[in-house]
Amino acid sequence: MGLDQYAFSRPAGTTNTIDWEKDKELYYWRKHPNLQGWMERLWRKRQYGDPDKPDPRTGEGYQAQSYMQDPFNDKVVELKAEDIQRLRLDIKNQTLNGGYGDASGFFWGDPSDEYYRENDIEFCDKAEEELKRGMRIMYYCSW
Repeated sequence: MGLDQYAFSRPAGTTNTIDWEKDKELYYWRKHPNLQGWMERLWRKRQYGDPDKPDPRTGEGYQAQSYMQDPFNDKVVELKAEDIQRLRLDIKNQTLNGGYGDASGFFWGDPSDEYYRENDIEFCDKAEEELKRGMRIMYYCSW
């Protein structure tokens, strides 16, 4: 058990639900907690308009250490071209944690930004290629 993270490519016009048999898996990460925090902040921004705004159901706001209460589990967030560009910049600038402190914990493992850096850039390259082909990029996590 632990943090498993996936990026998929899927045709435009499809739902946000991952189809494990039809969607193309672009990348898989195992316990990359700061990437998870980055994606959660994007998801919160899309869901609630602000990455720091509390979830109206639970009252929980984004906290780097709040993984046990985290509603961003078994969720999907779509990555647009501007998101991929921002992600690439944060990877290169070593700012995936967004200034919130490193996201870590029992299920998530320790920060692994340096370990995944080249893979993350490779993912951004693949995602941009897929977007140019008219595909959608979806991120899914489970822990």
